[in-house]
Parts: sequence; C-alpha cells; structure tokens
Amino acid sequence: MRINHNIAALNTHRQLGQANQANQNSMEKLSSGLRINNASDDAAGLAISEKMRGQIRGLEQAQTNAQDGISMIQTAEGALNETHDILQRMRELATQASNDTNTETDRGEIQKEVNQLTSEINRIGNTTEFNTQNLLNGGGETTSVDVTQDTASVASTAGQYSFDLSGVNDGDAITIDGTEYTAGATGDFAVGADDAETASNLASAIGGNYSASVSGTTITLTEDTPSGSDLTSGDLTMSTDSDSSATIGGFNVDASSDTGTAGVYSFDTGDTIEVGNVVTVGDVSLTEGTDFDLGADDAETASNIATALGNEGTYSATVTSGSNIQITETTASGDEAPSVSVATPGAGEGFEARFQVGANEGQSMSIEVNDMRANALGLTGTAGTGNFTESNTVTDGTDNTNVEAALDVSTHEKASEAITKINDAIEQVSAQRSDLGAYQNRLDHTINNLGTSSENLTAAESRIRDVDYDLAAA
Repeated sequence: MRINHNIAALNTHRQLGQANQANQNSMEKLSSGLRINNASDDAAGLAISEKMRGQIRGLEQAQTNAQDGISMIQTAEGALNETHDILQRMRELATQASNDTNTETDRGEIQKEVNQLTSEINRIGNTTEFNTQNLLNGGGETTSVDVTQDTASVASTAGQYSFDLSGVNDGDAITIDGTEYTAGATGDFAVGADDAETASNLASAIGGNYSASVSGTTITLTEDTPSGSDLTSGDLTMSTDSDSSATIGGFNVDASSDTGTAGVYSFDTGDTIEVGNVVTVGDVSLTEGTDFDLGADDAETASNIATALGNEGTYSATVTSGSNIQITETTASGDEAPSVSVATPGAGEGFEARFQVGANEGQSMSIEVNDMRANALGLTGTAGTGNFTESNTVTDGTDNTNVEAALDVSTHEKASEAITKINDAIEQVSAQRSDLGAYQNRLDHTINNLGTSSENLTAAESRIRDVDYDLAAA
C-alpha cells in the first residue's frame, strides 16, 4: 500500500485516455469515411494516395478534354457536310452547263449560281469556329524569311501570299519569282503608296515611259536627281496629242501642259519626276496627296517599286498548287539583308490542334484540318487564267467584294473541265471528313480507356485511403 501515489488510479487514467483517443480516431474515421485523415494516420499511405489522387483527377480531366475534342471535330465535320452538299450541287450545275442545248444566256444564269455557291464555300471556310478558333481556313500565320545574299524558298500550295518589303533599304533588290504564279488579284503587281509619294517616282522605278491622260488639269514636272546617285540631269520631253512638245532641262524646272487640254502625255524616264494634280494612268487615277495603285508587268521586280514607295510597299502574289516562291535580295552596300515577312493566310499549313488525353506530360494527340476554302480546293483562281472566269466573281464570304474568279461554265469545254475540278474538290473534302471521322473514333476509344484507368486507380486509392467500417466500429 502506497500513501503518496495511487498507481491503480494512474493506470486507469492512462487506459481511459488511450481508449478515448482510440474512440476519437474511430469516430473521425467513421464520420469521414477515410482511414487516413492526416499524415500521422499513415505517412507512407498518405503520400501514395495523394499521388494516385492527382492521377485520377488528371484522367478525369483528360476525359473532358477528349469530349471537347470530339465536339470540335464534329463542328468541323458538320461544316464540311454542307460543303459536300454545295459541291454536289455545283457538279450538277456544271453537268447541266456542259450540255449544248443551253444557250449563252442559260449558261450565264448557271454561272451566277456557281459564283454564289463558291462564295458560300469560302464563307464556311472563313467563319466556321469552335471556341473562337477558325477550323477550316488553314490556320495561316505570318512568318519571317531571312534573306542574306542568297535565295530563300517558301513552299506553297494554292493560296494568296503577301510579302512585306518594309525592311528593304534603298538600292537593295528583291526578286520574288514563283514557278507559276500571277502577282496580285488582276495579274499585275498591286502596290500602294502613302500620301507623301507621287506617281512619277513609281514610273521612274519601272524604267519605262510614263503616260497620263489629262482633262482640264495642269501637269507640273520637276526633275530631281536623288542624293548620292550616279544619275545626271537630263532633258525630259513632254508630248501631247496635238504633236506639240516641251523639253525640260536641269533641276527644279517647272513647265505646264496646255491648261484644260485633254490628251495623252509621255515622259522619258531615267531621273525622278514629280507629277502634281490629277493624273490617270490607264484606268488608275493618280491624285497627289491620296493613295493609289500602279500596275507593272511580270518582268519587273517588286523591290524597284518598293524602293520608290519609300520602303512601305507590300507585294502580293497568288500561286497555284505545288509552286514555290523564290525570294532573293541583293543589298547595294553588301550588308546583310533584312528579313522579309511572308503572310500565308491559310495556305498549306492547316489548322492543328493538340488534345491532352492523358494525366501526364506528353500524353497528347494531334489533329490537322486542311484549308477547305474554294481556292485551296481548286475552285477559284486568277481571273482570265486557266478555266476561271474573266473577272473576279467570288467573295470570301464575309463581305460583297469579289476577290477571286470562279470556275467558268460558259462553254461545253469549260463546263466539262469544271466537272473534273469539282470532282477533285469533292475528293479533298471526302478525305478530310474521313480523317475527322477517324479522329473522332480514336477519341471515343480514348475516353473509354481513360474511364477504365480512372476506375481501377480509384479502387486502388480507396483501399489505401478509405476506412473499413467493420474494423473502425469494432
């Protein structure tokens, strides 16, 4: 018997505390349903189960990703279904137009529907979106090509290409030459100038005679040799339709044509000539202080025009499928040439999407959707070339501006050729839809596999983390 310590009571108190703690732990497990509520319950088990939880949640999100991918694919495939219907109608029209029982007027009416259907194909290609992302316009982007005394090649399929020559220095030469292409929408180089430029600078750059038709206006000529050049002052001869002429020599000498006289005036080039007032070159009206376009033939180089424009010109070219665009720059000083920006709006690259279909890095799949607009399908081209109409009759589907020429069905021969081209387009759309269907089927199996993996991993995590009620209640 001890007086100062009651050992039996201490033992009872300790046992009671342990029982209370065990009861508390059991109640916590029973109420939460978890065997591991904090790290002290099972340190190793907690670490393993948390890793499994991360995998499970990743697999579940991957299933959602795959389902979203299917929705994107269905959006594109649904749009192409309508494109297929349009192509079948166009083929029907081309077959009808190839029959010589139709008059020229009849074929003209058929051509109108072909034009509108082709524009609708463009509209579908330019406006089909999923979550604001264009799916059928080729996913084009602007890239830079570094040109340093050598030749750079930009591989291409059919499409419109734009070359920004803003980095070209005075005296540099850019040659843009395709295996087969037509520059600009009308077969000419289309170059815009800002307000500070004048028509004569462009005429001088082209290296030919400058002609202007004038009605009721005065043309003022000023000759100026560019600073630092080897050009010398020369005589400029102005001739009128009345066989009169005026010769201007030296620098900054002004002369005027007969005021109010309409006619065609020719000026020999070689030095820079400034032309004021309003001048018409061909069908193009050139007004000092306003923007204007100038046409040049294929023998000219875009760089000459770009230099005359103060390095602010943009060169556009439409190329046929399988062509290459060659870009060569030679600098006057021999320094390294600047890069040339090449804008390829949907030409050949295709829209690409990557779907994260796994819980970890690198577990993704990619799909690609080609350009499904009319030009990429071979249904449009440059006006007056090949089997296309003489003028632009097709819009991009977003406004009413005609930017492309449709297949011509005005004769038996052209309508028959159009049938072949439409057949080719149908095959391209069919191939793309087949790809999309294969992508969707693959994603269906991916979703099934992800569901199975998530289920099995959840079962494994449950055995580690979840409580055994019988054991906890015992």
